Formats: sequence, structure tokens, C-alpha cells
Amino acid sequence: MEQMVKSEAPPRTRMALTIVLVYVAWFYANLGPNGLFYMAALGRPAARVPGELLYYLGVSLAGIVVPLTLCRRWGIDLPFWPRRTGALFWLGSIGLLAAALILGLFAFEEGGMTWAQVGGQSVVWIVAPLFLLLPTMTAYTILWYGLMLPAIRRLLGGSKIALAAAVLITAAAFGLYHLASVDGLLTAEAMVEEILITTAIGVVFGAYVASGGSLVVALLANWLLNWFVFLPDPTFHPPVWQWSLGYLVLAGVWTVYKVVWCRKG
Repeated sequence: MEQMVKSEAPPRTRMALTIVLVYVAWFYANLGPNGLFYMAALGRPAARVPGELLYYLGVSLAGIVVPLTLCRRWGIDLPFWPRRTGALFWLGSIGLLAAALILGLFAFEEGGMTWAQVGGQSVVWIVAPLFLLLPTMTAYTILWYGLMLPAIRRLLGGSKIALAAAVLITAAAFGLYHLASVDGLLTAEAMVEEILITTAIGVVFGAYVASGGSLVVALLANWLLNWFVFLPDPTFHPPVWQWSLGYLVLAGVWTVYKVVWCRKG
């Protein structure tokens, strides 16, 4: 029978250090695979699949399993769906989804592809990025808005100023982690632009979750936004057999987590 992990309130210093270590782990879990993706783009296609496997292993561990474990140990409730859904919740959720749609359409236009070209592709080609992105979007949601945001807020205190600061700090950390995208950010200008854009997106999503929003809605909005972003990217349209890599790795890591780690308590 599965044992429950005892919740505890760690000392502030230990909690802060743990958050930093998780952040560093997430950064390097992205940096290494992105380096392999860069090698594949430079003419070494054999580096692509190992990069995918390494990436999904990092996503599963640093983005899902470790954050869930820490949330359980620290007594952080994950607001997948609020107990009460009033008018403000629905307005905020619709607004977030609309913002993701608008931003996604702008990003798609910058990708150098037209909707007429998309219409000429197969259904498999069109939905491929959705399948590839789901594990990453799940990790984004749990790590940044399920763990980081409430943990930083707990460190700063319960005031409204502390809440606003937690949103900004989480968003800035989210933006800076994109420096790990060595396969796409090849100039200082591209790096600064990426950091500013992703930080702004982090503020919007963080404010939504912090104001009583749903992690499920945040996941759907982020998923929608990134589908538009990566739809024109040829690397997000691999053979169908590669779609399952992320899910197989995640299933393996999750099985070990539930069967071994959770039972140990």
C-alpha cells in the first residue's frame, strides 16, 4: 500500500536553496539536449534522438517528479481546478486563452509560414507539435506555477506585495532559463528578445494562477501558444514513431516514482 509523504515546513534557507537547485537542474536539463539539437541542425542528424531522450528525461525529473515530490513534502496544494468558479475565474480564464491565441498568431506569422501552406499539409503534420509539446507544457505548468510561484511566495510572506514580487521573480526566472536554448539563440539580440518576451508571458500566466486561476487552464493556454510558435518549425514534425519518445520516458520515470519513491515515503 502506498505510503503518504509527510508534509513539513522546511527552514527558509533550505527551501530557498532547494528552489535554486531545482532551477539549476531544469536549466541544465534543457541546455544539454539543446546542444545536441544544435549539432543535429549543423549536419549531425544522429544527435537528434539522443537529444530527445535526454530532454524528456530532464523534463520528467526536473519538471514533474521533483516538483510534485516537493509540493507534497512542503504541503503546497496544486490548484489544478478551483473549488469555486465564479465570474472572475471564467473571465480571467477566457482572457488568458484569448491572449495565448493572439500571441500565438503573431508568433506564427513571424515563423515565415502562411495558413494556406498549413492547409496543404496532412492532419498528422498539423497535430505533430501538439503531441510533442504536451509533456513539456505539463512540466512548465507544474514546475513554474505549481511549485516555484507558491514556494517563492511562501518565502516572501503573505502580503499582496509579496505575491506581486513572487509573480515577478518567477517570471524573470522563467525568462532567464531560456538562455539554455543554445540551438536557437545565436546572437545577443535574439537572447535579449527571447528573455523579455518569455518574462512578459511569465508575468501574465503567473498573475492568472496567483489570482485564483487554474493550472489546467494555464496548461491549455501555454499548449495553444506554443503550438502556434512551433507549427512552422520543421523539427517539430518528425516521423510518427518519434512522437512516443517523450511519453515512454515520462511513463518510465513516473512508474519508478510511484512504485519505488512514493512507497519509500
